[in-house]
Amino acid sequence: MNQLEGFGLGPLAKTKLNGGRLSNIPAYKFLHKEDLRYWLEDKTIKIDSLLSFSGQENTGGVGDPLEMEIKGISAFVENVNDPITSLIVNNLRSLGVADLKCGNRITIENFTTRRANRFIYCMSSSINENLYKKWHEVEGYDSIIKIKDIAAFVKAIQFADYYDQRLLGGRAIFDWVEYVDMPPDLSVVDLTEYKFIKDKNSFEWQTELRFSWPNGPQENNLPYYLHIPDLCDHLEVIDIPNSWKNNNNA
Repeated sequence: MNQLEGFGLGPLAKTKLNGGRLSNIPAYKFLHKEDLRYWLEDKTIKIDSLLSFSGQENTGGVGDPLEMEIKGISAFVENVNDPITSLIVNNLRSLGVADLKCGNRITIENFTTRRANRFIYCMSSSINENLYKKWHEVEGYDSIIKIKDIAAFVKAIQFADYYDQRLLGGRAIFDWVEYVDMPPDLSVVDLTEYKFIKDKNSFEWQTELRFSWPNGPQENNLPYYLHIPDLCDHLEVIDIPNSWKNNNNA
């Protein structure tokens, strides 16, 4: 599909939407109040990459050192043709862990696989008092922007990129982040399609969803600052209740 024709759905999105379309679904960006001007005045968004998030010092909020890799993968398969272990075998093949030939017994211990760097755009699928307070505690965020329609928003991103620098490399894939126990149990977690997984204990509170693109930064892992002429048409600044703010330090 051409970049200007739309975007694809990741495996969780296909399940959640049950064959439906991604339309009139909102998302939310938690941010610092002083950064609102980039959105509202400059009409510019910042698109980061997996590598930039993996290098963040403040792990547990924006930062996650495991964005670029899956560590500690272990598995045992008596027979790769056994239907009972088919998900494990397919996961191993997808991850490029081993040359799985018919009938082979496979033992994998503490294996690490790395992901290719790519541009991603992160949002939250929900908004509530607890989520606001958590982001304020972890990252100091004190403002929220509502993206009124995710589908229209990503199309605006892709049109702006296509008629400007064309750094994204093609159409986006949209998906929810899947929160799992780490390292992932390959008999339970399906990794045969590209998806984003994060540690359940550290990140599940974020209720995150993402767009990702084929390309990553070309040099120095610099973020992509993209000007979108009609950006304000897709946004609404949330009026945060005083009760949420007043209790931040409670």
